[in-house]
Amino acid sequence: VQIREANKEITKKQEELQKALKEAERANSAKTTFLANMSHDIRTPINGIMGMIEIIEKNPDNPQKRQECLKKIRASSDHLLQLINDILDLSRLESGQIVLEHVPFNLRQVGEDTVTVVEGQAKEAGIQTVSEHIDGTDIWLIGSPLHYKQIMLNLYTNAIKYNKPGGLLYTNLEEYSRTDDVLTLK
Repeated sequence: VQIREANKEITKKQEELQKALKEAERANSAKTTFLANMSHDIRTPINGIMGMIEIIEKNPDNPQKRQECLKKIRASSDHLLQLINDILDLSRLESGQIVLEHVPFNLRQVGEDTVTVVEGQAKEAGIQTVSEHIDGTDIWLIGSPLHYKQIMLNLYTNAIKYNKPGGLLYTNLEEYSRTDDVLTLK
């Protein structure tokens, strides 16, 4: 009887250990995936900053070009800081909860900042960037501007990567439908 009870206890402990091992493996896999994605996302604004610095160095006597590049460096730096803050908050990942922000943001401004981050990279690859947006007033949304920007940056960097010199990176934003509290864009 005691041996049977001991075997049941051992089996129970083994099942608990297996469950803990699977949970640890899941968490480790999620961290690995997260860090791989973030390393890609971090390279984009760094490349933008480096490209703008190169343009400033090539145009030391052009204050207008320098101001334009500094504005783009600021946008890329702000985005990079947001990404790093996101990385540092790994506790969300460990708990299996990635919480999206719900903050007001200006869609046009976030879009312009996003294009700014990749413009240098596109120019270096010989690719022209063209953006067309909704006419009229600026649109304010509630959501996660960081995650919206990350999605757009992934699309843009892939478009640059798989494009060719003389190519075009074209963005068009149009209103598809609107209700009192939902705006659908394409």
